[in-house]
Amino acid sequence: MSRARKGAIPGIAIVVIGFGCFGGYELYEKRYLSSDLRRTLTAAMDPAATNGDIMAYVRDARLQIRTMKDAAVFQKFEECVQLSEDSNEINSRLFNDSMTALQSLNSTDSLVSKLVEIRSEYWREHIPVPKILQTQIDQALAESAS
Repeated sequence: MSRARKGAIPGIAIVVIGFGCFGGYELYEKRYLSSDLRRTLTAAMDPAATNGDIMAYVRDARLQIRTMKDAAVFQKFEECVQLSEDSNEINSRLFNDSMTALQSLNSTDSLVSKLVEIRSEYWREHIPVPKILQTQIDQALAESAS
């Protein structure tokens, strides 16, 4: 073997190993979710978790981002948390508005029309009508029918 060939084989091997390592790293970065982040997000999705717990999980998860996949999943999780907070805010605002409107009404006719209007606001927002409000609507409709 010539001297040039002896030097080329290890050089080619180093280049191939280098590309293999880089490809493996890229694969890891784009496809794998770190186990710590997975555990934290799973705990945050627990139905028994309170808003305070979820905020603590968000802070913990922000520190556990290691890969590009972690960052993408965490971004989606933050969007879900924000949407959930917005939904809770809208739902509580609608419920509080409806309860204050109910307390301010005295006559049966205006009560029935106001209850129907409140129920339609919930339906427009695609939010289920709270059971306590639905019970009051049913009672008012039964009273107005008799």
